[in-house]
Amino acid sequence: DILSPVIGGYGSSPIPETDYDNNDAEVELVPVSEGVLHVSNAGYLTPASVDVGRMYFLVDRIEMTTTGGGVRILGMNLTQTGTAQDTDISNVMIVRDIDGDGGIGPSDYLVDSGTFTLGVMPVDIAMYVRNGRTMTFFILYDISPAAVAGRSLGSAISIPLDIYVDPTATVDATGFPIASEKALIASNNNELTGVTWGPTYGFPSYPAVYRLDLSAFNMDILKLLEGSLTITDLDISITGSGDVDLVWLIDDSFDIISFRLGAPTVSFTNINYIVPAATGRSLYVVLNVNPGAASGGQVGITITAADVTLSTAQDSVDPALNLIWTTDIAEMADFFEWKAGNPLLDVDNTVLTAMNIGTTDPAVDVYVAGLLVEWTSDMPTYTVRVYIDGVLKFEDDGLNHIGTGIYIPFDSPMKLDDIGKSFRIEFDMQVTKKQPKKKIYNDNDVLFTWVFGDGSFTNGGQYVLIDGYEGAYDIYWQAV
Repeated sequence: DILSPVIGGYGSSPIPETDYDNNDAEVELVPVSEGVLHVSNAGYLTPASVDVGRMYFLVDRIEMTTTGGGVRILGMNLTQTGTAQDTDISNVMIVRDIDGDGGIGPSDYLVDSGTFTLGVMPVDIAMYVRNGRTMTFFILYDISPAAVAGRSLGSAISIPLDIYVDPTATVDATGFPIASEKALIASNNNELTGVTWGPTYGFPSYPAVYRLDLSAFNMDILKLLEGSLTITDLDISITGSGDVDLVWLIDDSFDIISFRLGAPTVSFTNINYIVPAATGRSLYVVLNVNPGAASGGQVGITITAADVTLSTAQDSVDPALNLIWTTDIAEMADFFEWKAGNPLLDVDNTVLTAMNIGTTDPAVDVYVAGLLVEWTSDMPTYTVRVYIDGVLKFEDDGLNHIGTGIYIPFDSPMKLDDIGKSFRIEFDMQVTKKQPKKKIYNDNDVLFTWVFGDGSFTNGGQYVLIDGYEGAYDIYWQAV
């Protein structure tokens, strides 16, 4: 029970133990530190070279595991092992891998940062490793823009005594020094170029997503795919900024870098986005289009060479860089159409089927969110179920949506395509039937008005006409 006290009474622990591997809660408020700490560099291979001015360079990955009990780490000394001087490395970061994915991400934790003094940096780590658990740490360097090319760098925990633990705990000497390979500081001149891609049409309340495919080729043709560059700051001009409420910057792993309120120009600072020469890298700009944006307007992005700041003057931006994409604001209803298929009634005359819906343009994302159903006869009473592409999108109990002309909201919007999706609708009673004491089936017109995620709507220009006569009926599409 959420209202139950955490402490169960006398002798209970104020910090209950959990089953989460990344949770350091212990069964004791001050846990016993008497185990053995084992340290390794987890088989990580340091890249052979690193550019002048490179930021967030991963030098090593360290694993710390305990046996025989938990170990409280009180501090650590990190040594720079290459020929680089203290000033060649402008910042040192120790990051803990919180999510356990083996890579550095937004959920990971910065343990400490600082600089080397005479090749050594004291690390304020202050953590408790529970018995049998493993913690992983990343060691990263920012290489100074003034670093001297040709020097090397690396990292090491030189001896067991460089890790400070409680006196009752020990550090296993196996594997020391825990050292990385050395990377050579390289002087490369990489140039940023790119192309952009985006949607032709955008819709109110929906994001317009633009992809920037960035390249960073080395200007020395003999080293074309060597090196990288780092984008530190980026300005983006927003077309139709009055119709944009938020601007998101997203990396190629679809993690959010940052966001800004819509404005004629939005500025992202300290993004430190690394683009390798060998592979290039994508970057995404997402514009949230306002719900009130009018059809016929435009939104878009513009990025020129002057809008990009790099981490070092040795790298450059192509003077001709001009990433522009403009998107027309439209309505989803403009792209809806009834696909091939003639409406049919089932044998009980309670289900309309064999209809298909879709879009006119495969490149446009259209989401249908609901349906307004109208009929001219005094039957049926209400819509029971709606299926699209065989998926149940609406089911009613007859209490909330009784009668003709009632809006039927779907449980979630469904994306349509240009191929077409089947549409089936079930009613509580017959849509047409023989009139009492006669053999004539009654007429009925059934009109479907589709409502889309952006609030637009359309009937698609046609309705189902049921033409009754003695002993039978005809059913077909009729233009509105």
